[in-house]
Amino acid sequence: MKILLLIAVLLFTFSCAEKSSEEIYQGKLEEFFEGDFILEKDSATTNINLQKTISYNGERFFVSREDQGYSLFSVESGKKEFSFKIPKEGPLSLKGHAIAYQVFDDNEFVAVSSQGNVKQYIDGMQVKEMNLDWTEYQERMLIQMSDLGENFRKIDSNRYQLINNPFDIFDEEKSVDLNYRKWVVEFDLEKGWVCASDFTAPLGEEFSHSASASSVITVYNDQRDEFYLIFAPSDTLFQIQNCKVIRKIALKSNTEFKFLCISAKMPVAK
Repeated sequence: MKILLLIAVLLFTFSCAEKSSEEIYQGKLEEFFEGDFILEKDSATTNINLQKTISYNGERFFVSREDQGYSLFSVESGKKEFSFKIPKEGPLSLKGHAIAYQVFDDNEFVAVSSQGNVKQYIDGMQVKEMNLDWTEYQERMLIQMSDLGENFRKIDSNRYQLINNPFDIFDEEKSVDLNYRKWVVEFDLEKGWVCASDFTAPLGEEFSHSASASSVITVYNDQRDEFYLIFAPSDTLFQIQNCKVIRKIALKSNTEFKFLCISAKMPVAK
């Protein structure tokens, strides 16, 4: 199911498709409907940005992502049952600002800061804290990580996987280093960094100034314990395990796709 959704996203990523002699069934959105829900928005809620569902206290909850925090809405009642935001000051605050954060089952919230400070919260209370070796990231002017959906994934009780985003709009030479290799990293809340990937994006130099070159789409098949990754402009699907590429799949289609590379380079005053 998730693999099909990934491929559907890829179809919208490419542009200027040429028609094929064989008709392709595109499907209809309503075919994926399983029901409808009404969420109650109180006066303190400015917007609802649903990202996923989690299990908590024997119930299912929608996770609404917010700036530096999140809210939980009951799937059953639609009411907001919990809300948390990382404080700017005090013992629960991070050293630096959060550049990656995600919610997991049992109301667990993990955040990584721009200084490598990592905190784990349960029910809004800090449970663990650690500092990752941040030497490599300190060398970059702009530190980014992709944390939406399966890009920030929990592997076991203390181990997590994250996707790096090396796009740097301040770099006059090239915004994306296509020789970059550490796209996938894993860390442990007690041991620190566990592993880092060692593969490059299958893209040409014409993408070095395109934000799409560092745009990574991921999906996790929990029934088969398989994690897949693809770069938005590419047709090569990577299967990743323990930061290593264990399989590469060339996606095929009955239509020819041409990707429009839009440069993200901006003039920098000298």
